[in-house]
Amino acid sequence: MRFLGVVLCIVASMSALPAAAQNYNQFIAFGDSTTDTGWFANGKLSPIPNVFDAGVAIAIANGGNAHFTGPGPGNAQILAGFFGLSANAANTIGGTNYAIGGAFINGGPAPFSAYTNIELIDLGLPPNPALPSTTGEISNYLASVGGHANPHALYLFSTGGNDVFISLALGLTTAQATPYLDFEAQALATSIAGLQGAGARYIIVANEYLPLV
Repeated sequence: MRFLGVVLCIVASMSALPAAAQNYNQFIAFGDSTTDTGWFANGKLSPIPNVFDAGVAIAIANGGNAHFTGPGPGNAQILAGFFGLSANAANTIGGTNYAIGGAFINGGPAPFSAYTNIELIDLGLPPNPALPSTTGEISNYLASVGGHANPHALYLFSTGGNDVFISLALGLTTAQATPYLDFEAQALATSIAGLQGAGARYIIVANEYLPLV
């Protein structure tokens, strides 16, 4: 499976110094639940019925931390902490983590474009257009900074699992899923290249996808 191979090629081609030698002034993340650090605690799903919102509120009331990989800090928070930085959700004041649990890379061509948030689908609810894909998260970040990415920030990407998951959930064979996954990988590679072209210099892409069987 070539999924994300094109992305890794782009990252490998970036000329960046070892992380330990850098003095980053900001940590910025994009992706899905593997990187989300609490977006749903601060965002409402209206006009979608608030079943999901209620579940988040119950989790927080019982000691949860409002993201999908708790208890304890998420990997984005741990990595940012190594450099004395924060990884708060982007929908909080000063937050720089744009990742949203359930995000797909790009949405893909039909029929995959109908699936934009796997958690809502699991609940039997329609997808919410207010929840952007990973490429949408990148676009939102660039829009917020006037198209000029911070060249002194450390950028983290962790995405793709939901794309593989939906392929498996739909019962697709490897031959059927490969064109879709390649489409998504190329979309991510293009967006990351655009981010780099806008000024980003230090980019990590987590290779955590699941193999198709």
